[in-house]
Amino acid sequence: MILHDKQKEIVASPARFKVTREGRRFGKTIVKTETMLYLAVANSVNLAREVKNRSVIFVAPTQKQARTIVWETFKNRLDGLGDFNEARLEIRIPTEDGGVSTIFIGGWENRENYRGMPNVVHLEFDELDTMRFFFHRLARDF
Repeated sequence: MILHDKQKEIVASPARFKVTREGRRFGKTIVKTETMLYLAVANSVNLAREVKNRSVIFVAPTQKQARTIVWETFKNRLDGLGDFNEARLEIRIPTEDGGVSTIFIGGWENRENYRGMPNVVHLEFDELDTMRFFFHRLARDF
């Protein structure tokens, strides 16, 4: 995938937390999917910690929005490479070091499904400002 200069700037940033607020058609979803794919398949030596079988999570305000935003993008991008579970919105994909990563796609209303999951190397939120009670729960839980 070819990224434009501003997208490359986001990807190259060493910041632990990246917040982007860009307009329509900027390519935010492209940056998110490429980042998630890289972290899912990269050799664990390139990650902050060694994890052979890892999880990557994408959360949108609702499950329906999550499906609309990234599911088809992943299916087109990984045509024939991943094992897609349409009902659960999960993608299993082999890693460079012989493991298997799972990309979980879900809605904020189902956030409890991801509590306590092992081996999570990346968590991506989309349309965060529309997630009801996000900041209230974040402040309470941490």
